[in-house]
Amino acid sequence: MGAALGWAASTVMGTTYTSTASGVVVANGGSDSTEALAGENLSKSKAVTFGSISGTSSTASAVIDELNLEQTPEALLQNVTTTVPLDTSEVRVSATAESPKQAQKLADAWVDVLGTNVGELGDNTDAPGTAVELTPVGQASLPQDPSSTDPVVLIAAGALIGLLLGVFTVIAQAQYRRY
Repeated sequence: MGAALGWAASTVMGTTYTSTASGVVVANGGSDSTEALAGENLSKSKAVTFGSISGTSSTASAVIDELNLEQTPEALLQNVTTTVPLDTSEVRVSATAESPKQAQKLADAWVDVLGTNVGELGDNTDAPGTAVELTPVGQASLPQDPSSTDPVVLIAAGALIGLLLGVFTVIAQAQYRRY
């Protein structure tokens, strides 16, 4: 019975794949070392802003339009995680989908939408002559292995739990009959 429950859980959960794409926030417009340092600091602070903007329904809606998806923005946001590694100007997007190609397309589209909509989503200049942009870093990875739990593991865990519950039940009944 435990194995059957493990199989049912694996069927309900399905197989998912996760792909990661990155973009780097760049502040263009510095001509000396002081301006370059200021540009680097600006890039890092804007990366945090872009990371926050990434988790909004307006970004999800733009991705839905770009990929012609039939999901609500709220449902799509459940499949995307955005992180900004500490003290960097990198924005890292991890997208989960039912196939490796779908996950890759979703992650790439998310970074592209963030980069394209910088002007619409917030102020993209901080000082005269300084423009801030999000530049994609290559293409998202194409996952080779599922990110969801392997069905065999769930079935085996269910069988083991069922076996242990059966053993404990037999021991409890034996103890109960003694008294």
